Amino acid sequence: MRSNLVMLLAVLLLTGSLSCGLFETRTPVAPDGATSFDCLTLSSPDNIVANVLRAYGHPDGLGCYVSTLGDFISTTESGFRFHPDPTDSAEALPRLPYLGWDKTIEDRVAENIANAARQDSFRLTFKLPYDHITDLPDLVIRRYTYEMRFNGSAITDSLFQGLAEISMVRTGGEWKITDWVDRRDPGGTTTRTWGYLRGSYRVGF
Repeated sequence: MRSNLVMLLAVLLLTGSLSCGLFETRTPVAPDGATSFDCLTLSSPDNIVANVLRAYGHPDGLGCYVSTLGDFISTTESGFRFHPDPTDSAEALPRLPYLGWDKTIEDRVAENIANAARQDSFRLTFKLPYDHITDLPDLVIRRYTYEMRFNGSAITDSLFQGLAEISMVRTGGEWKITDWVDRRDPGGTTTRTWGYLRGSYRVGF
């Protein structure tokens, strides 16, 4: 009896040393190997905004963020458009980083920013109250004052501020962002906007 108990103990110790521990908690992992991300359903404009705040700038939240953007309407028209601050656009010349900014470009730039900031701590806030521009059953337009802070070395500018006028449309029971107008914040402490950051990370396309 005693020898059986000793053998059982040895087996448990051996298997424990080869594993991560019998009772160790692990980060949930999606089937493709990526860390799972708790993304809210697209059932309301509030959920859309919450997903943007939670997911943007985080590699594991990329799929959640891009799911909030309008899908392609046709082969020639995108369901999402980004419109930069005119001064940002003018100061980027002779480059044209904002030309034809649709969902495909936004997806890739959001991925570039998330990957660049992978080692940085990041905080995005939309200040309240927001401005109601339009509030219809299937169309909501809100203007938020935003602030983005990076703490690390990957993103060279640590603070970005501005005004985001976001148009959200409901089609087929889901809300999506169709237009994003970026403007500088006259009450901010920096002229570096989210649009400036976006334009800086549109590289090679």
